[in-house]
Amino acid sequence: HVLLTAKDIVAGMFQSLGSLDRNAIVPFLVDQMDKRNEDALVPMVESGVPGLFGFSRGMMQSIECYEEAPFNPWDDILAAASVQPVLLDYLPIHFDLAICDVWPSGQANAIEDEPVHSDVPVLLLAGEYDPYTPPSWSERAAETLSNGYVYVFPGLGHGPLAYSRCARDIAAAFWADPSTPPDGSCIAGMSPPDFLTPSDLYLTPGPYKLNTVLYTVRDNLRLGLAGACLAAFALATFGAPITGLAARRRSPAPPRPLGRIAVGMAVVVSLLYLAFAAGLIWVVQDVSATNWLLLAFGVPAAAAPLFWLPRLGALLTPALIALAVWAWRARTWTIAWRVAYTLLALASVAFGALLIDWKMLTWPF
Repeated sequence: HVLLTAKDIVAGMFQSLGSLDRNAIVPFLVDQMDKRNEDALVPMVESGVPGLFGFSRGMMQSIECYEEAPFNPWDDILAAASVQPVLLDYLPIHFDLAICDVWPSGQANAIEDEPVHSDVPVLLLAGEYDPYTPPSWSERAAETLSNGYVYVFPGLGHGPLAYSRCARDIAAAFWADPSTPPDGSCIAGMSPPDFLTPSDLYLTPGPYKLNTVLYTVRDNLRLGLAGACLAAFALATFGAPITGLAARRRSPAPPRPLGRIAVGMAVVVSLLYLAFAAGLIWVVQDVSATNWLLLAFGVPAAAAPLFWLPRLGALLTPALIALAVWAWRARTWTIAWRVAYTLLALASVAFGALLIDWKMLTWPF
């Protein structure tokens, strides 16, 4: 369990702005928090916790305490935060300054805080939404760099080179000829982020939970059970009609009407679950090619009808069970057929239970 405070959530939002993929989901997350949707916060927390240990905090404190703390008096920090009073409750520098009082990093000389004056060509690339090194820093640095070239990329966060072909082209042009300002006309063709809103998604934690089972907390028992169920559905879909046709050729006697219904019901339920599994795989692959982070919260709204398939399969499952009981009591078919039909009914129950556990089969409709 993780206890989230308001400061933790603000910190998470701050971190999200650094990535092009993540800053697109910030409006969605704000809406979901307002609606108290805890399922939407789970991916945010689980993806953020490893980041707390993915770097050297000692190195970070050494740099911050050496280069930043000496030039950022506490009174100046409070004055800057008071411009937006809501920030007074979110000052991560609180803890950093307390550490700096005892951290043996030393302090940089005063000259380290002075502007750099130079005529050496310098390229400064900034993302519009960069929370770490905002565009204003690049513009201010360029004031004392006579050959400083500043380019601000709309919609991007930290590190434009990682997300923009335009930024890489500008950097390559500068590297080829530092004495000439690179052509930045490609910036005009850049569009703002495609911000995610609740109307864009069919909200379901199912894909995220399944991804967790597959890659994070691998559950071979459940995965094996799901594979066995899908195999049973495939066998019923393609094997039952072929076997039934062969049986009719051997015996010209017409099958019982209820027997035909039982076989048809088995094929329909199997097709519903197989179509759902195939459709989900296709949707996941399609979304992963654009912004895989969307799968942490659901699937595109256009894919919502896909989730009716397992619901219909679950509604028909009691009929499968009842027909399996009828087959044994009426001694219809061969024993092998009755066993196979019973196993299919149990597979339908098991697969529905897995989907409920993975929150891909929800009620009400």
